[in-house]
Amino acid sequence: MHPLSWKYHAGYVPIPEYVKAVQDTLLRFSTQTDSVTAAYIASDSPAAEAEFVDALPSNIQLFSLPQSQNPELRSLASPNDYVQKEFDTLELEKRVNLTRGMVVDFAMLSGMWAWNDDIIPRAIVCTIRCVK
Repeated sequence: MHPLSWKYHAGYVPIPEYVKAVQDTLLRFSTQTDSVTAAYIASDSPAAEAEFVDALPSNIQLFSLPQSQNPELRSLASPNDYVQKEFDTLELEKRVNLTRGMVVDFAMLSGMWAWNDDIIPRAIVCTIRCVK
């Protein structure tokens, strides 16, 4: 992620900053009786996701497409970093599959597909990659 803030203007936001943001958010909600220590991660970088997972404390339950126990959902996770020029060269079926994965990620992050008793996201730590 190329940051928009001055602190990291010359490079990427370090993974520990994301981990801290998740921890701070969970702490903010910890005083509520229905507090859940769970996070859903959606990333266009398998390496960044792996680094984030390794840095996250073990008491936080983590969900993501690559870690899904459902093979059909796991197959929607991108095995490579997202690069538009590379995406454009993939076969149509592969592009459709990767796009489905992105739609599932957005639905999970927004709570759009939640049933009545499902956990609905109450906060999102979000970034958008800016590539020139």
